[in-house]
Amino acid sequence: VDHFVQRRLAEVGLPPSPPADRRTLARRLAFDLTGLPPNPEQVAAFANDPSPDADATFVEQLLASPHYGERMAIGWLDVVRFADTIGYHSDNPRNVWPYRDWVIDSFNRNRPFDEFTIHQLAGDLIPEADQSSRVGSAFNRLLLSTEEGGAQAKDYEARMLTDRVRAVGTVWLGQTTGCAQCHDHKFDPFTMRDFYSLGAFFADIEEKILGRREDGMVVATPEEKATLAALDKALGEARHTYYTVLPELVEQEKRDPSPKLKTDKAVQRLLKINPDKWSEPDKRKLAAYFLPIGQTYKEVRQQFAAAEKARNDFYGRLAKCLVSVHTDTKRTVRILPRGDWMNDSGEVVGPALPAFLPRSAELDQAAASRELTRLDLARWLVAKENPLTARVIMNRLWAQFFGVGLSRVLDDLGGQGEPPTHPDLLDWLACEFRDSGWDIKHMIRLIVSSGTYQQSSRATQQLLTADPTNRELARQTAYRVDAELVREAARAFATRIVTEADESDEARLAWAFQQAVQRLPRVEEQETLLPLLAKHRAAYRADPDAAKQLVATGQAAVPADLNVAELAAWTHIARVLFNLHETITRS
Repeated sequence: VDHFVQRRLAEVGLPPSPPADRRTLARRLAFDLTGLPPNPEQVAAFANDPSPDADATFVEQLLASPHYGERMAIGWLDVVRFADTIGYHSDNPRNVWPYRDWVIDSFNRNRPFDEFTIHQLAGDLIPEADQSSRVGSAFNRLLLSTEEGGAQAKDYEARMLTDRVRAVGTVWLGQTTGCAQCHDHKFDPFTMRDFYSLGAFFADIEEKILGRREDGMVVATPEEKATLAALDKALGEARHTYYTVLPELVEQEKRDPSPKLKTDKAVQRLLKINPDKWSEPDKRKLAAYFLPIGQTYKEVRQQFAAAEKARNDFYGRLAKCLVSVHTDTKRTVRILPRGDWMNDSGEVVGPALPAFLPRSAELDQAAASRELTRLDLARWLVAKENPLTARVIMNRLWAQFFGVGLSRVLDDLGGQGEPPTHPDLLDWLACEFRDSGWDIKHMIRLIVSSGTYQQSSRATQQLLTADPTNRELARQTAYRVDAELVREAARAFATRIVTEADESDEARLAWAFQQAVQRLPRVEEQETLLPLLAKHRAAYRADPDAAKQLVATGQAAVPADLNVAELAAWTHIARVLFNLHETITRS
């Protein structure tokens, strides 16, 4: 990394910045790798570690944290447009949260990125498909959908195809593929045929286009699966016993009809049919009818009802996830003239890769002999012949650690995007990523251990004049942390201040600064905040109702033994600390 950056700095005549101080570097690494500020003990240990491996040791601690996967998942879930609701109309919830956890776990266990890719696009098609790979394939189901009564199926089928093509273009190819929905791309060699052929890869997914969506696949632990199997067995046995007495219940009903029968024409019809000719749905209908009535075989009926309730209650508590399910009954995909979903005059197309991008001879031979699948698409995206994926992912990763990518427009590496400021560096990162076995943690270690990453973010006048946006990387970039990383809970922090720190105001203020910004307060900060604390303390002691109203904010319970006026006063101090530029800035 430093080789390419320093060579460029020499070309433009800019000096690199000195290294950041240890406290700043600890905060930077913690925010970048876990999304959380470091605790004071971590900073002290890092700052006082004389070992030449101190940086690497601290980085490994952060990479081993479960919060690492959460931090990495933020960007990925954004780019794959993850949402727990359907989007259109009623915006009802849907079962996709196991995919979120799968993404977090994938980063924590450092799942190779090629496998990470293949499982998302085709986890149901790989030979060794299992629950985990199928959960990964929920990526294909992250679509806006509707339950609105007046919606047109063909309209939403076209929208779903469009969404998937755009997603593949954004996430892996860094191409604005959506520009070719209605016409050939005006700036990149991506045609309408490419667009709809790429969409045809997903025509094999079994799914409802409109209406209430299915619950999805059960996602269970081995213990939960064993319990469910036992409950299914018990239900099956109880149902079989119940079914054996149904004919006798029917005969009794014929002899002594219950009042309820008069309103159930379906049951009346079944009573006239020979029991040998009842279908499984017929038996279920009769079983449901006889369950609550009569006295005959009451114990059998109760055992069936109890077994059914136990099984259904347990099943209802299990996690479920929408996943990709292959069907041989594929939807027909046409090129839609001007993107008009009502126009059926366009040519029917099958799955095909973008014509302008290279692929292996083996894949070309496969395409000549059979229809390509989502698994072919997934494998091509991470094949050595594809020049885009590794660059796109590394450009996005670089933006996480420097605030902006080597190419600023992360989702467009085409003609309308920005050429990378350091093209050789981006090429090297892409090659190193692929040659490392698609190892994300390896690439992170390379980046954060570089002198370029560890530079101070303080800008000299020379740097501000010559390179105000820091595209030459002669310093680190200071920017506000992402919204997901802001913790804006002042009353809860105040509770910690008054319960975890020593009782003096000075000790509590010092403790709060250590937690928030990992340093002690300066003299001028104490001289500002201690009088402010005294002012609010006096006001809330004089107006207890105002204090109670303030501390009622939020969902966390207020400990019963706390002085409410004291807690309210410290809440204001917590607000000040949380709004410091230093607190919300990643330097």
